[in-house]
Amino acid sequence: MHKITRLIIFFLLAGFHLQAFSQQFPLGNTIHLAGWYRLGTLSLTQQGNDAQITIVGGSGYNATNGQNGECQIHFRTSNNESNTNGFLASGYFSSTGSLKFIGAVRVVQLNNSTWDFYALLATYTGNGATLSLLAAGGNWTPGFMMASPPVGAVSSDLDEKLTYQSPVFYSYPVSIGVADPKGYKLAVGGGVVAESVNVKLQANWPDYVFDSGYQLPDLSEVENFISVNKHLPDIPSENEIKTSGIDVADINTRLLKKIEELTLYLVEQQKDIKSLRRELEVLKSKSK
Repeated sequence: MHKITRLIIFFLLAGFHLQAFSQQFPLGNTIHLAGWYRLGTLSLTQQGNDAQITIVGGSGYNATNGQNGECQIHFRTSNNESNTNGFLASGYFSSTGSLKFIGAVRVVQLNNSTWDFYALLATYTGNGATLSLLAAGGNWTPGFMMASPPVGAVSSDLDEKLTYQSPVFYSYPVSIGVADPKGYKLAVGGGVVAESVNVKLQANWPDYVFDSGYQLPDLSEVENFISVNKHLPDIPSENEIKTSGIDVADINTRLLKKIEELTLYLVEQQKDIKSLRRELEVLKSKSK
């Protein structure tokens, strides 16, 4: 019985201990005025102390998922040393959810343990939007008001980043810069840069073109097809590509087939040239 009592007391004390480091406040509502807002003031001593600020809100009031978003700010003090213009801390922020409603975060240093946080907010962040602080020994003083960061103050514009340091597995489609992946596992709106791309073969590689039984299209038929359709046989037209895009694996397979057919045409042509040369040499020798 005494053991159970001690366990209950332990968990109650642990709960009080955790609550001492976590604070939650109403964020405030931007209504219809987007722009810079002062969120409040963070008190956090030096010596590399961390604070995590989580903001839950959005833009709009129609209760749709497309209006909801979250923002997390990781802020850390230094050891009374500055890498940039006397600013004695560092940090970054990341956005998740369906909507990015915080466009930028700027932190203004008041002294070596006190900072004002400003954010560029969208319209109507929500009457129930919240801001919570998780920090060992830190304290947050709410001060929500529409105000631009002071000019000339010691400040830092936090970088926006979300970095995974561990392997990531997604079981659902991933969209980057586009709302609807349209059935693809990965959809990207914009350009992609990669050092290499490995596309696994899903169909027959056209080495069958070099089989002895392969029927090479007659060049006159190819010429007629090009004259009528303005593109090579088995290659999509410009309009088809504009409508459906290009399947990289498929188009490379088709192009290789054309290269292999072209190689066979050249081989046959070379044979014909050699044969004609021999005939020409024979005719020359007879005419002497």
